Amino acid sequence: MKRKLDYRIPVIIILIIIFLIMFYVYLKSESEQNFDSSEYANDFASTDNETTQNTTSTTITANCEVQSNLSEKLEVHATYYLSESYIELNKVIKAGENILKYTNGKYLQAPYDCVITESNIPDVDEKCTNEHYIKIESINNLMVQFEVDETEISNVTLGQNAIIKLETFEDKSLQGNVINISNTASNGKFTVTVQFDNDGDIMLGMTANVTIIN
Repeated sequence: MKRKLDYRIPVIIILIIIFLIMFYVYLKSESEQNFDSSEYANDFASTDNETTQNTTSTTITANCEVQSNLSEKLEVHATYYLSESYIELNKVIKAGENILKYTNGKYLQAPYDCVITESNIPDVDEKCTNEHYIKIESINNLMVQFEVDETEISNVTLGQNAIIKLETFEDKSLQGNVINISNTASNGKFTVTVQFDNDGDIMLGMTANVTIIN
């Protein structure tokens, strides 16, 4: 009588071998992926470090004088006769206040908070003409102008933020913006204009320090 062969043992052995091969392939694949990820992380860190090292901050500072950013000549009414004048040069006049009075009872009033810096009007009871005017400057819309060397002008752009500090007020800082950069240089320097609003304490002619951070 022939003995029946048992195929279960060889089959189990083959399955074990296949499983071990698959497990080895899996481990190898995982090892390669981890190595690639490590290289990518190192490359990314290296790039990030290079970017950080290449990014520089440029600060431009200058001392300057506070000026009005809005000035105009008010025309007096031609053919009217001057009755009274309330003009005082460099004195603050609030919006709506009377500057002068005509003989017909009408007034010339300040269009906004300002100071009168120049006056050309007739004598009382004399006729006004087109040559007469009153020059005013706003005390709310302010600016500072300063020069920037040609080696640094590329770091200044329109709309860029600026910080204005007044020597009169040590703890006061105001925010402004670059509104103009001259198109031509004078002796290698460009004129930059920064505009800012008066907080109510600043007077024209005060000394300011402006800082632009790029």
